[in-house]
Amino acid sequence: MSQLAVLNMPRHPKRMGDLLLIMLAFTIFSTSVVTAEAARCIERERQALLSFKRGLLDKGNFLSSWTSSNEDCCSWRGISCHNQPSHVIMLNLRPDMDQYHPSKKIEALGSYFISRE
Repeated sequence: MSQLAVLNMPRHPKRMGDLLLIMLAFTIFSTSVVTAEAARCIERERQALLSFKRGLLDKGNFLSSWTSSNEDCCSWRGISCHNQPSHVIMLNLRPDMDQYHPSKKIEALGSYFISRE
């Protein structure tokens, strides 16, 4: 190794590692905050899902997160949303939920949930 390379090495590698760790933590935190905001569901779709739930018999309490007080339907169990513009894109009603709907997955519903005004 040349003398120039030795002179340019950081004198405090522990501080560099700490700085890198802090930067990584900040990046992960800021990304998760942006994603959480972006994933908030559309009110009309939330209301449609609540209406859909009222027609089901939820013996296993699988849909307990589907409540009118929980405004973010993208966080409900079995719901997947597209981040931009936060449309519901999939219902996952798992195989153990045959009593709720004959099909386990309903994909790409997007505009189906938009009310026909």
